[in-house]
Amino acid sequence: MSNCPKRKKDGPSFNNSFLTLPNTQWFHFIFQNWLPDVDKPLVFLPCGGGFKTRKKKSKDTRKFISNAMGHQVMSIVTRNSDYERVILSEPLTVIPYSLEAHNIRPDYNLPAEDLSIQSEWIFIERVGMILMKIKAEQSNRDFVYYCGCRHHFFILWFANKLVGNPFIIIYALEDIIHYSRAAETLHKYIQMIEHKGEEPYLELPPFEKFLKSRGRYTNRAFWESINIVQKKIEKYRITITTPEEHKKGFEQIYNFEYEPNFQKQLELFSKK
Repeated sequence: MSNCPKRKKDGPSFNNSFLTLPNTQWFHFIFQNWLPDVDKPLVFLPCGGGFKTRKKKSKDTRKFISNAMGHQVMSIVTRNSDYERVILSEPLTVIPYSLEAHNIRPDYNLPAEDLSIQSEWIFIERVGMILMKIKAEQSNRDFVYYCGCRHHFFILWFANKLVGNPFIIIYALEDIIHYSRAAETLHKYIQMIEHKGEEPYLELPPFEKFLKSRGRYTNRAFWESINIVQKKIEKYRITITTPEEHKKGFEQIYNFEYEPNFQKQLELFSKK
């Protein structure tokens, strides 16, 4: 998804579905072969426009989101090699910085106005699968981080929720014009958690306010559908197991244990 430029800058839409062969192959390649460096904080970032990087005189004319303006102004995070930086991207799901130049990484252009409700559900499910694999392989990783706009934050948040909240998400959210401020804030959070062992308390941003915002990059129809689904779930919710039984079931399936703070967060989200 193009996070900031208009369609005329990025050109016509192409390779714009999660289900094209190149994009499906990329997702399976990442899912089967990639894991974040176990010693690095895992930072998720929003995607962005590639119209400037396509104009550079280079043999590789693909879209490089890491060089987009939005990522450049978040340099305290995006240019920090001590962090494992990963782009959340429609329709590729995730693009690790370390693999952005990989020869099989597809090129694409998906303007925000071309997003569909179905594609965003696929996005959430695939991100959830990746989070689940990371937790299964790196059970000592408690936190993941996010810096950027609200759209991709909620994709990450709902994906995490979908697979049982294996991670606590620490985030700094701003509109693109204030991305540098968000990056400064997130950098402080990471230092606080990773080096001092302190955990900031962050309330979930109000979902209703997000829906009413005028941001032109939001797939509004999709998020309105999420809102409707959530309300119906609350109305017709039937308790079939206790939180403790739920936790034990996932421990058996994925062979890892939730730490107490995960259980606390799980119960908190279950009440909402």
